[in-house]
Formats: sequence, C-alpha cells, structure tokens
Amino acid sequence: MLYIAACGNEASVRKYLKEMEGEYVREDVQILCGDEIEGSGTMPDVLFLSDSGIEECQKKIPVWFRRKAFDNAGELKQRKAGAERKRPLLIKTDGTYCCVDQKTILYAESVGRKVVLHTNTGIIAYYARMKEVEEILGNGFFRCHRGYLVNFAAVKSFEVGTILLKNGESILMAKQKFNDFASAYETYLNER
Repeated sequence: MLYIAACGNEASVRKYLKEMEGEYVREDVQILCGDEIEGSGTMPDVLFLSDSGIEECQKKIPVWFRRKAFDNAGELKQRKAGAERKRPLLIKTDGTYCCVDQKTILYAESVGRKVVLHTNTGIIAYYARMKEVEEILGNGFFRCHRGYLVNFAAVKSFEVGTILLKNGESILMAKQKFNDFASAYETYLNER
C-alpha cells in the first residue's frame, strides 16, 4: 500500500486530492488529508505540503518533502505522460548547448576524451565520460563494449562480437558481454 498525504487545512487541497483519488489512483494507493494522517498510524510515503502546513506537519512527522501542487488534473496527466518519456540529453559542443532526443541516438562511441553520438540525423561529438552518458541514458541503452553504448531500439540483429543496426552499420560487442546483452535485449523486447 502506498500512502499519499496532504498536510494543510486548505479546503481546496483536500478537495483536489480526493478528486484525484477517485479518478487517477489505483486500489493500492490511499490518500490522507489533515487529521486523517495522525489517525492512520502510518507514515506517508509521499507528503504534499502547503506553506501553511509546513510547521504543523513538522511537529507530527519527522521526514517531510515540500512540493508545488498541481494546478489541475490535466497537469497531473501531462506530468505522468512526461515521466514515461525519456528525457533529452543536454550536451555542450563547440560552445553551444543542444538537446538530443534519446530516441534519435543509434549508439554512442568513446573516442579519446570525447563521446561521439551517432544519431538519425548525424554525428555529435562532445567531451564526456562514457560512464556518465550510460547513467543518463538508462535502461534503453546497453554498454556492449568498452567503447560503445547501443540503443536497443536501433538493433536489427546481433551475434558474438557484432551488433548490426537497422541503418546498416555494425558495432563491436565484447565477447564477454554477449550473454548479458542477449538477456537485456530480450527484457527490452518484452517490456515494449
């Protein structure tokens, strides 16, 4: 059970959360407001605070988070949809910052102290460590070789030592990474 709590006496906050509970929340989530928090005997997993509710809740709950409330249910839907999309990669190249959509990245290659992104539209080189890029890009990508990070969505086929991409390019895969890659790729395909 996930407990979401709102601390504060504003009627609008209580009303909004109760509406959200009926429309958007699964059965294993419970929303509590004001005095219900104390009476529940349970520490909330997520706590929404208004400015007037901070001091009140600090006295009752040792750990708290402050967050801007959603203006309406439509904003909540947009944020949920946005969380499911991959965030763009913000990079600085030649003194200019640019955003690269993760879906356009075919693979990343380590060349010296630079990372070279091979995208649908071209090649972008910038100073970074491959490990940092790997952490930012997350689950849709796999470090198939010390010098390569491949986008699962760009893979056409693979064999020991090589990955063939949908655009016809092939990149190296370390032999010791083959089993891990096959397993991760299968998981990726099952989750799509």
